[in-house]
Amino acid sequence: MLANVRSYSIAVFLGAVLNAAPSPPVQLAKPPLSFEPNIGQTRPEVRFSARGRGYVLELTASGSILRALSGSPDAVRLTFVGSSRRPVIAGDGRQPGISNYLIGDSKSWRTHIPNYAGVRNTGLYPNTDLLFHGAGAELEYDCVIRPGGDPSRVRIRIEGDAKMRLDILA
Repeated sequence: MLANVRSYSIAVFLGAVLNAAPSPPVQLAKPPLSFEPNIGQTRPEVRFSARGRGYVLELTASGSILRALSGSPDAVRLTFVGSSRRPVIAGDGRQPGISNYLIGDSKSWRTHIPNYAGVRNTGLYPNTDLLFHGAGAELEYDCVIRPGGDPSRVRIRIEGDAKMRLDILA
């Protein structure tokens, strides 16, 4: 069983249960995209992950993998060609929520996993960082070129299933 509970979800749920009078369906706001570090809830090579509408993003030392949540094996892999082999990957912008994975017996549970607004890959290329973040519930990434950085070094290889669509806005 997967449990990812945030306080605003509990408040809405309790409000609906305690209200005895029938009411029209409530349109809930889309929660912002959040990133969580891997502390054993997924494969070891995954450093951070985020779940969006219909997909999961997995960030590894070598790139990122965007997987469909439809149960299909569809995935798109972004690899930054010629990038650092030892990137510094860290959460950026701590959010108030946490994630909990209550799967199997209690020894397997992963609890109190912090949530971040983004993930920064420092030193992707010399003087160039990569920042994955949400724009509301949507996924975005930025290449941040610092003084002395060369934007022409940034090269992205995109591989994956042709059934998925990836829109790149420059």
